Amino acid sequence: MVFVGFVLFSPVGLAGIWAKLQRRWNPPPEESAAMSRRRIYEGLPLPQFLVPKERQEQALQVQAVNKHFGGIRAVENASLEVRAGEIHALIGPNGAGKTTLFNLATGMFPPDAGAVRLYGAEIQDLPPHRICQQGLARSFQITNLFKGLSIYENLRLSLQARHAARFNAWRDIDSYPRSTPRPGNC
Repeated sequence: MVFVGFVLFSPVGLAGIWAKLQRRWNPPPEESAAMSRRRIYEGLPLPQFLVPKERQEQALQVQAVNKHFGGIRAVENASLEVRAGEIHALIGPNGAGKTTLFNLATGMFPPDAGAVRLYGAEIQDLPPHRICQQGLARSFQITNLFKGLSIYENLRLSLQARHAARFNAWRDIDSYPRSTPRPGNC
């Protein structure tokens, strides 16, 4: 019974029991919140297509959009304007339609009425990947693409996904002409 107890409650042996007791007496800091381990690195070189263009005009305009799911009005006559370089927050209670408005602006759902414009061009009828290619992308709370890869490797994958020869398994990504970051810089 003692052996079965060790297998069930401390599979790593007596050292495991000691580690459990230490964690109970002196718990490690909580880091399981979304993006809590994310670090900001200033000055990393980005591929040119990721560097935003300097613009002063209105970047995103959502005008009087509606979205109904059966009898439920998720978004009714919502409007939003964002100029280039501005940061906005959309605040409201659960069920107010915040996520649905994001889904309408980024092409996840087509609006029942209204218009969505990106730098003056209407985008509400485009699929999400076309909207993303024009510069409007949605970010989710958990933004880690590939946890085991470096920043450089994640950037390489994004660059490779946009390249015309992306399905060529024999071509090295570093041979692509737009591949500017180097492992020593990331």
